[in-house]
Amino acid sequence: AHAGQRFYIAVTGKDHADSKGSVDLRVVDLQSVSDVACREAQKLMAGADAAYAAGQAITRAGADTSQSTSSDDVYSRAAAGYAKSAERLGNATPTALRAEAELSKATLLNNDVDGFAESKDWAARAAQSYAALHDDYGRARAQAIESAASTDLAVAARRAGTTDGAKQASAMLSQARDQLGKVAAFHARRNELYDQAQAQNYIGIAFYFEGRYDEAIRAYQKSIPLYENLHERAGQAQVLQNM
Repeated sequence: AHAGQRFYIAVTGKDHADSKGSVDLRVVDLQSVSDVACREAQKLMAGADAAYAAGQAITRAGADTSQSTSSDDVYSRAAAGYAKSAERLGNATPTALRAEAELSKATLLNNDVDGFAESKDWAARAAQSYAALHDDYGRARAQAIESAASTDLAVAARRAGTTDGAKQASAMLSQARDQLGKVAAFHARRNELYDQAQAQNYIGIAFYFEGRYDEAIRAYQKSIPLYENLHERAGQAQVLQNM
């Protein structure tokens, strides 16, 4: 890089054209970063983000499907990069970058590769990191992923068909709903409709998998107007499908 050099950033949205949102672009001058661990963690994070974007392109058929690289391959590289970034920063002092790396790995594992047990652990770590930083929004996001992963783990326990499995699943679903309820209330107070809608939808899912269908429908119905206000048709469609 040199003075006067121009860089161009291409931002690709995942949602519909009339969806509302924003993009935060962070630029780091690595030459000015004297902390070696921080500099290496930034590079690892950037590499992981690039791998995740490649995985999303394949998953969403935005890349050449004839290429030999699979989405599983690049998602695996992304997950490894996020973990290495967090580990490079250590646990002595909480940092925003480490919390972001932990949450990124948790989200990928939950949403893209169905690694629910590992996702739950990484989300819990992220929640603790954000709490130490007094970042309430980050903590709520991590708790939402932790609860979503717990819900999927509960489904697996329930399918085991044993009495103990059913009891364990019921306890996990109840705990997930309690935490999601707090997350939804937090976002409601801050008028963060998208996050609130997602949490509310997952409360419905947690009721559904326990066979409490009327309560599930009521929970789903609370998320629909939130998505409507955001012109988020994909979210509305998902909730209606769940109902």
